[in-house]
Amino acid sequence: MIKKWLNPGQTLAAGNADYKTIIEAKLGIYCLFNDTVKEVMWGLKNLMMSIVPDEKLDLTDEDRPRMCQGMKMVLDRHNIYVKAEMINRPIIEMTCAVYECDFCVRRKHSEILRQGGQSLLKVSKINCEQWNCMKLATALKLVCYPEEGIELGNSPEMLSVDEARKLRGDAHQYEGEFKKYTFLTIYKEVVWACHLRTKALRCLRTLVKEAMRLSAETRGGGTKQFGWRYGI
Repeated sequence: MIKKWLNPGQTLAAGNADYKTIIEAKLGIYCLFNDTVKEVMWGLKNLMMSIVPDEKLDLTDEDRPRMCQGMKMVLDRHNIYVKAEMINRPIIEMTCAVYECDFCVRRKHSEILRQGGQSLLKVSKINCEQWNCMKLATALKLVCYPEEGIELGNSPEMLSVDEARKLRGDAHQYEGEFKKYTFLTIYKEVVWACHLRTKALRCLRTLVKEAMRLSAETRGGGTKQFGWRYGI
């Protein structure tokens, strides 16, 4: 069956090192097995019920690893530390939600926002190279719609009072520089994703805390020993 479905020029990815060894030895077909393949296989195994809804056989814990490197990166980014054996499906799904929000806030519109940032440098002489996407989106929305209010502050995501004053004063110079509605749409989406991420992180931390509590109860211990360690 493998030879039937493997077309010329394609590379076969193996689910684990044993599969790779057996297929290469028995069929003479080179198999790819590395960290990238492991990440893909982790996703496929955890999505098995969605991809093949008629499949009744559930995977064992050994066949379905609890945590992939991508998931660990998301958790680490938000200072959420949990042992792999405590990971369950709700935690996986909520981490995916956080990742999607992160992607929207950090990367989805980064290219067009950076292009807009060049206009801020050219017109207002403001160097925003180190600004994050949330702050950039706010600045570009402000020069497009200077009459609308925005939240100001000293956090990395917010414009300062001086920055906002400068951009409002220069707003008339941006006429024809770019399409206003584009940056308004991006701003609204990024703000929405930020708010949703806050809710998802709150829920995720609750799920992790509950998983730790259940793990402690299973071992016959208490829960206080975990709270300070994981910062939840």
